[in-house]
Amino acid sequence: MRGALAFKRFARSVSEPSDQDLVAGALNGEPAAFAELATRHRSRVERICQRFFSDLERAESAAFYSCVGTLGRIFMEIETEAFSISK
Repeated sequence: MRGALAFKRFARSVSEPSDQDLVAGALNGEPAAFAELATRHRSRVERICQRFFSDLERAESAAFYSCVGTLGRIFMEIETEAFSISK
């Protein structure tokens, strides 16, 4: 299994630009490079944001941050649903 995974990564690196190349392109104003980065990493960023806002929402010592967490969680739910509809 490890060999297959390594080959898949190698094949991807040969046929697709690296994240480093895409970041450089995005910083140079290339919309396609940014779009590829967003597509490639969207699910990971969504999970991180959902966890962050969920933790913030449970902040007992600061009512303001709890409200910000609720707002962020709702925003992420809407974004996730809207993105899944647009596919």
